[in-house]
Amino acid sequence: MNPFTFEEQVFSQNGYSIELMEKAVPLEFFIKPDWITFDTYERKKHQLKLYDENKTQIYLNEIWLEEFGDELQVGFHISRILDHEEGNFLSNTIFYPDGKNSVNFEREQFAIFDSNHQEIEVKQIGASESSFSLGIDKKQLPRIKNGFYVKYTGMNLYQYEKDLS
Repeated sequence: MNPFTFEEQVFSQNGYSIELMEKAVPLEFFIKPDWITFDTYERKKHQLKLYDENKTQIYLNEIWLEEFGDELQVGFHISRILDHEEGNFLSNTIFYPDGKNSVNFEREQFAIFDSNHQEIEVKQIGASESSFSLGIDKKQLPRIKNGFYVKYTGMNLYQYEKDLS
């Protein structure tokens, strides 16, 4: 019995090959005002699907105000439903020929804009194979009262296929 999940087998290139098709795929999401926590420290858990292409789904996972910090945190979850033979997927991971990989995240990949498309500073970022997150300074809450846009270019488009050998 194989101890790896199917996705882990593909990502570690265990019986599969992965090829980069497109770097820095631009994604943009609008976060509606009623999804945002403005005046309570309670986490709003959502699971709202914002993206569904290339066998990849991105969900708004949760939004919360830090009780002892100075940021509004916004968390996203990435999931995939891969075919067993071949296909495409998006990932914020860099895959190396030896089967190793690393999560790709840099501040320049994240941008936030208010509903008038005026940029807002991103305070904090984070990423893993299955998620990414960002922080917005609480002082900016009045600017996002009508919602805000998140632009993210940390995802790459990959093609994979089962090894024939």
